[in-house]
Amino acid sequence: MVKSRFGKIRATVFPIENKECRKFFMMSGMMFFIIYVYTVVRDTKDTLIVSSCGAEAITFLKVYGVLPASALFMVAYAKASNALSKKTLFYATSAPFFIFYAVFCTLIYPNRNLLMPNIPAQAGGLGFMISLVKNWDYSLFYVVSELFGSVGVSVLFWQLANEIIKVDEAKRFYPLFGQLANIAPIAAGQTVVLSSHMTDPMSKDPFLKSIQLITVFIMISGAAIMALYKGITTLVDQENAAASAKGGEGTASASAVASKKKRKPKMSLGESFKFLLTNRYLACMAILVVSYGLAINFTEVRKEGGREGRKGWTRLVVVVIYRKETFLLTH
Repeated sequence: MVKSRFGKIRATVFPIENKECRKFFMMSGMMFFIIYVYTVVRDTKDTLIVSSCGAEAITFLKVYGVLPASALFMVAYAKASNALSKKTLFYATSAPFFIFYAVFCTLIYPNRNLLMPNIPAQAGGLGFMISLVKNWDYSLFYVVSELFGSVGVSVLFWQLANEIIKVDEAKRFYPLFGQLANIAPIAAGQTVVLSSHMTDPMSKDPFLKSIQLITVFIMISGAAIMALYKGITTLVDQENAAASAKGGEGTASASAVASKKKRKPKMSLGESFKFLLTNRYLACMAILVVSYGLAINFTEVRKEGGREGRKGWTRLVVVVIYRKETFLLTH
């Protein structure tokens, strides 16, 4: 028990053993930078789309842009996971996002006047669709940033965390991950405020310096994420090697388990869907996640006037769905 290893104050505030601090802080740093990048690009993408295409374009982009992109990514990731090692898969998944942001800042955005199609604007009705096509660079930035929000936290971080953190550690690590993650949006908000002061009204493109500053911070964060991943995997490999030499269990990483047990066969995308649909627990969790996403997206377009009420209704919907799925799982 935690209470037998720590004093009352430390057991409540920071129940991490000294030998675990290195792993904990590297994982926390990785989560911080992932959420930091997502918050920065989320605020930027909303500003670009709303200012150029209108708020109603967001829903259209989510359905006809983000949804197909997510499906394509899922298919590509499933195939890549069967062909690449886990370390290579991590870099192959994360690097394209940061490459895109670098290309957007250095090539696409500075030359957008040359790259934009010459399409006359249309007021009212489906005019926002014309604006989305005309501002295809902003639309692409929005889709990629939305995709990073899903991939960064769920795939890049939590998949790694579930592989290398033991059950006993998870009980103490995971609550603190959530607390430390709340610092990232604060830092990202200050970055966006700082970048907004970099705009030059007298320049031909007043937002160019702002985009460049944001991209610099994104690139630094991307380098930090990959460096931390390398450090974490190196540390886990060292722990596994030391544990093997002593005849201990080591960590609960996939590599340690694979060295002792027969490697489990990898499932194809179709087999994964079949397993998801036939497993009652996972199916209920999938319904919960999808329902939460729908509740958020259905109310996202509404702006400042109903923001607080929107949050309350969203929480209510999620709680109702959660109670329903809990009932299904226990009956």
